[in-house]
Amino acid sequence: MKGRSESASFLNWFLENIYRLNDVDADDAICDERNDKGIDGIYVDGSAQEVHIFQSKITQKDGRTLGDSDIKSFVGALTQFKSAESIDLILSSSANTELKKVIARNNLKQLISSGYKVVGVFIANQDQDHNCHEYLEHTENLIVYDRDKIVLEYIDFEAEEGVKGKFEFDTSYCGCLEVEGDDGIEIFLFPAKATELIKLSGIEDTTLFKQNVRLTLGNTSVNKSIAASITDKKEHKNFPLYHNGITLLCGGAAIDADEGKLTVENFVVVNGAQSISTFYKNASLLSDDLRVLTKVISLRNE
Repeated sequence: MKGRSESASFLNWFLENIYRLNDVDADDAICDERNDKGIDGIYVDGSAQEVHIFQSKITQKDGRTLGDSDIKSFVGALTQFKSAESIDLILSSSANTELKKVIARNNLKQLISSGYKVVGVFIANQDQDHNCHEYLEHTENLIVYDRDKIVLEYIDFEAEEGVKGKFEFDTSYCGCLEVEGDDGIEIFLFPAKATELIKLSGIEDTTLFKQNVRLTLGNTSVNKSIAASITDKKEHKNFPLYHNGITLLCGGAAIDADEGKLTVENFVVVNGAQSISTFYKNASLLSDDLRVLTKVISLRNE
């Protein structure tokens, strides 16, 4: 639709559906054209103080796997962003205009000079082979989104899954920030008590998380680190400082400021399955001091 190549269109889809960028930001991040110096897109994560450099590879041939040769070439291309001086070399070179515009628009020279970390993100619609796996074990600041990883992180907002019914959050102790978006979308932001989150229906049979196919991922290192934090009650008040938060989509939500209650209807958790599941398994260790920043997105507030 935007007149891009197949590879650039793939990256555009990735930025909108995996990175959750809006249409304009995704478009602005892409510089996949001839003479792009091996760089297909650039995105700055101000919260994490990281510069994400993208390269995308797409094939229509079945059975192809992702080896280490393309990854190695990409890692070599990333050295162009190791310092302000190396970025100056790109700007003074014959690199395409779009790449130079993205570098200038994001003020990359200053960001990298001030300590922003450069992270390479390679995306492909293939599965990794053993050579790729072995190379990644010894390579830092590189993320590979192969077919499996993309599938695991994709959330279908139109899927008819989740919990049917209502749930009432207590917000009397903290209040609730309410933001109105376009098309009737409303966002509610508050620190939910872990003791309340484990009362959500659908944890045990995983229907609460069905739109996020990652679910709980089993007894992973993330789950273990969360469980370790739960066991130290002195750390409960600090939990929101190092936790990314929980996102819950619902078909409708209503806030009663006088009663201090937020009611949600027909809901699904799309981010935070690991945390909620770990809370549920360690319910006896929870306290009201353990709270998680929770974002409720009402898609059709009625």
